Order: sequence, then C-alpha cells, then structure tokens
Amino acid sequence: MANESTVLEVVLSNVVKLPGVKVDRREFLAKSFSKHLSPDELAELIEKGSGQANIDKQILNKIAKKVISDRTMQSSSLSFATGIPGGLAMAATIPADTVQFFAMALRLSQELG
Repeated sequence: MANESTVLEVVLSNVVKLPGVKVDRREFLAKSFSKHLSPDELAELIEKGSGQANIDKQILNKIAKKVISDRTMQSSSLSFATGIPGGLAMAATIPADTVQFFAMALRLSQELG
C-alpha cells in the first residue's frame, strides 16, 4: 500500500511541474468572468475570492459548468488522440494518457477552487 501512495506522490509531483498545469488565478478569473461582471465586481472577486465576493450564484454555476465541460472535452480529446496508434504503441501511450488525465484534473481543481 505504501508503494502505491509513493507512486501517486511521484506522479503528482511531476505532473504539477508540467507547463499549463498551474493556473494563474488572476488571469483565469479575469478571462472567465469579464463578460459576466462589472469591473468593480471582477476586482472584488479577484481580491476576495468567490466565497467572499458578492457574486450571483447562477453566474458562478454557469462558469463552473463551462470550465468542467471544456476540461472534460480537452481531456477526452487528448486521451482519444493518444490512443489512436493502438497495438504495441499502447504500452507507451498509457502512461502519457495517465499523466494528461492528472494534469487536467489538477488544473480543473485549481480553476474551480
């Protein structure tokens, strides 16, 4: 059991180092909410976070659903693309697919947080 947790820790620590996994919070919030909030509301969201800012829950839910949909589509597309070679190449693509899955999951968790 300890070996499995060690492997998971190694995978996650390496996935976090990949480009595009770490989310720039300010940039993400500005890009995602700029069409839905006034500049003052957006500034409050960036400063206080979604839990403390007075942002309509419907807007938060709409953005969250879009982010989840986008990341699911992106992950599925990458997974499909890595599986195209098939055959013996599958041995090489499975680790790559696993890494991209964890990368997408970590990115999504940051965006939703």
